[in-house]
Amino acid sequence: MWEPNRGGFIFSIFLTAIALGFVIILQDQDWVIVSGLIFIAAIISASFLGLEWLLMVIAWSHRERMDANAVTPFSKAAQLVRGLTPEQIAVLPSFEQMVRVGHVLTNAGVESFLITDRANIPYRFIIEYLQASSYTYLYPINRYSDKTPERLFAETFTAWCILRGFALPAVGPHSAQWVNGDSRASVAEMLGIELESI
Repeated sequence: MWEPNRGGFIFSIFLTAIALGFVIILQDQDWVIVSGLIFIAAIISASFLGLEWLLMVIAWSHRERMDANAVTPFSKAAQLVRGLTPEQIAVLPSFEQMVRVGHVLTNAGVESFLITDRANIPYRFIIEYLQASSYTYLYPINRYSDKTPERLFAETFTAWCILRGFALPAVGPHSAQWVNGDSRASVAEMLGIELESI
């Protein structure tokens, strides 16, 4: 971060004092002119450096004020939470488990998809994926070709299940594993997919 030149300011003040001393002490005409010029140069230098320092102090003060008044995601969340009742605050952790679903109108009708940070996964793919998965393991991701949409959907859906605590990451040659025998049904229920169709 930029800082004012304190050493130059102090040196200019020191030089100004010495030049002023020479002007006062010496009565020789030549030395008075030289000392006077040094004095004027030092005063100008000290003035610029002092102005630089003053502007820096004003800039720091302004920045601190702006930082204090800044609306950050944390401060915005704090303002929103401040007005909640204790019952509403108790529900907040469950929002981590919320499902974001989108819908698109296509020629074949309305297509639903699971919205994630990495990809929007079509429900038709999720249904096929859950049907292909066993009660113990999720369908292996490596069964899909690299760099295909299906591979991306499988990777993203598996990560989504792991993030929400329904599955454990793949280990060795095995695919990701459901946490328990009900995890597959729980995921289907959470997504509004009837288990009978799986």
